[in-house]
Amino acid sequence: MSTSAIRSDLITAPCPSCSPTLLALPFEIISSILAFLEPKDMLALSTVSRELYTRVKTSRTLWYPFIPAREIDVDEDYFERYVLLNSDVSLQGAIWEEYETGRDYPSLAVNSEVPFNFPNLKRSNTTSSSVFSMDWLDLDQRLFLGTMDNSSVGLWSVIDEEHYKLRTEGSVAFIPELSEATNSFVKVDRLASRIWITAGNVLQEWDLLSFRKISEVTLAREITAISADSSSSNGLQPLAVATNGNIYGFDSRSPCRQPSLSTAVPGCSLSLISSSHSSWTYTASGRFPSVLTYDIRRYSNTPIHTSYSGAHSLCSLITIPKTGEIVAAGEYNGRGTLELHPNPCRPDSNRQGALWVNRFSAARSALLSLAQPSWSSEIVIAGSADGALRCFDSSRGGLYYRELFGSDTSPSTLVDAGVMISQLLPMNDRAIVVLADGSPKLLKTGVNTSCLLNRAESHPKVLSPDELAEQQMNHTIDRAVRRELYGMLNLNAILVSF
Repeated sequence: MSTSAIRSDLITAPCPSCSPTLLALPFEIISSILAFLEPKDMLALSTVSRELYTRVKTSRTLWYPFIPAREIDVDEDYFERYVLLNSDVSLQGAIWEEYETGRDYPSLAVNSEVPFNFPNLKRSNTTSSSVFSMDWLDLDQRLFLGTMDNSSVGLWSVIDEEHYKLRTEGSVAFIPELSEATNSFVKVDRLASRIWITAGNVLQEWDLLSFRKISEVTLAREITAISADSSSSNGLQPLAVATNGNIYGFDSRSPCRQPSLSTAVPGCSLSLISSSHSSWTYTASGRFPSVLTYDIRRYSNTPIHTSYSGAHSLCSLITIPKTGEIVAAGEYNGRGTLELHPNPCRPDSNRQGALWVNRFSAARSALLSLAQPSWSSEIVIAGSADGALRCFDSSRGGLYYRELFGSDTSPSTLVDAGVMISQLLPMNDRAIVVLADGSPKLLKTGVNTSCLLNRAESHPKVLSPDELAEQQMNHTIDRAVRRELYGMLNLNAILVSF
């Protein structure tokens, strides 16, 4: 059975003054009808109505035959999950558009309200430069920044709401220290209206709205990691940076821009995330065999929680939104390792090791980056040093689902060029910004469902007189079918009562 046999007028109202037809039925009856459809037909049918789409996408009864899950999750979008695990994937680089002299180029934002001022914005093609690190300037407007080896800070935007394209906007700042740096990080703190940029052992503070430099701090050693907000921190933690042997905390509210507090770590930290335990609690991983959580306000350098891993290095950390557990990725004996560690902020978190470890199907080489889609609390996407992107389920012991991009999906891929995927920036829909060997790329899966829903709502179909007559006939038939269905339900209720 295909969606071609199901008319959209059975779902929407036959006339403006009539109430919906199919949506007026109990969802149990709707589920029994949709159960005969394949997922792709179910998706096409549901995009006719936003209400129907909302009810179907979270129905575990409909999706359980296709996507077995550990438990019912009301926040899980099963449409997005199915598309990610089954649809074709495309990876595209940034485009550069030339504009006529004297002509204003299109707005940097999706809407007309642009709260940013870039006094030093230069329209230039930055595809020849290598990008160190990226972060979202504004996720709603799909703007992100990146530090580059040509001493500039680049600006990119994701345009075309239906098909998604990555466009290079130019450079917004010039930082001479970036030309000699071997590593650099950028972090946008929207709550404090600050942008933090590192270049070697230099940390710079910039204003978010005017994009002007406020202060600069030089540390004794090269900065190896900058703190990322966890899912439960809400961006309330001050900034923390890690060097080889230390973690430093910075507070932009303090008049003195020197490090407020610091603590010692047993080695070189490669990943640093803030936690919800307190404003000065951070979890670090790197070239040491454990995931360590510190409260840098303490005079003691002893971590408040230690979870043993045994991996040679752990390069990336993210937190699971609902449980606060930490997913770590890195390298063990030349292959990738994916691990789940307990929530360090829970009082009963006395476990001294990982909850599960995947070192067999994780990756052929070290995992360098992690990301989690906003619509899922279980799916984890990992990027490896050989150019592969893989999907795992954190709720099922790191179960490997599929390879989005890599040698298993295409004979000519990023793997052949020796590309490393060092960072992932997830978007709200079916797109992820991938930093592959210093070049931003856009990974797309499936179609943009929200765009289809908006189009169905904002562009109603104009029916001819013959179509109106046919629609009225279908409406009459639908009412008769509904009457029979309700009669069968009442008869079943009577029989059950006897």
